[in-house]
Amino acid sequence: MEYGRERKKSREGWVEERCIGSGGFGTVTLYENKITKQQIALKRCRMDLNAQNKKLWRQEVDIMKRLDHPNLVSAKDVPAPLDVSVDELPLLAMEFCSGGDLRKVLNSPESCCGLKEKTVLKIASDVAAAVEFLHGHRIIHRDLKPENIVISHVDNKVIQSWML
Repeated sequence: MEYGRERKKSREGWVEERCIGSGGFGTVTLYENKITKQQIALKRCRMDLNAQNKKLWRQEVDIMKRLDHPNLVSAKDVPAPLDVSVDELPLLAMEFCSGGDLRKVLNSPESCCGLKEKTVLKIASDVAAAVEFLHGHRIIHRDLKPENIVISHVDNKVIQSWML
């Protein structure tokens, strides 16, 4: 072990890489399977929530598992070695969007004079498609902000996805 670096624990190949976000309900951590090279973002709920917020968390996990749209972050099955017992609050495994979030893009030096019109139109189009899809399923997202718009690269195209 290198001086000053903690050795990462492996659970059947799954290793916790780093925290990639946090919010009111909990934290999102990047995990990578060192055997398969698969990466997932695992959202873990804070344990000190009141009963109403625990209910809302369970609903969020259930909703995410049912949604399928190219502009929404897709839920994945929690790998068995990382899962929690049935009496604990469920975890939410999601695709890892390696491009970071829109806030990171907006704060980058290249964006100091604003984004190109083509980029703004693409972001607006992707977000509008996600909102339309959600509204069609009678779901309202009440926390639309740059930190909740994440970027992934699919087939050499940039796709903005929206996290619930």
